[in-house]
Amino acid sequence: MLVETAILKAPPNAILIVDTFAEGSPGANAAGGLYRACGFEPTETWKSDRIVRQRYMRKSASSI
Repeated sequence: MLVETAILKAPPNAILIVDTFAEGSPGANAAGGLYRACGFEPTETWKSDRIVRQRYMRKSASSI
């Protein structure tokens, strides 16, 4: 899977950040489930103009 490969290739002690659909948006449940299954934790929600995004973060695989 692309996300798992990116996690494995990240440098040691890296913090990985993903911005995706916020709750209430089409695709939010699927995207959030995917990132949580890969070890990401939701952090803040942010807005730029009219676009709202949910941020997820995790440490690189070599940091764990």
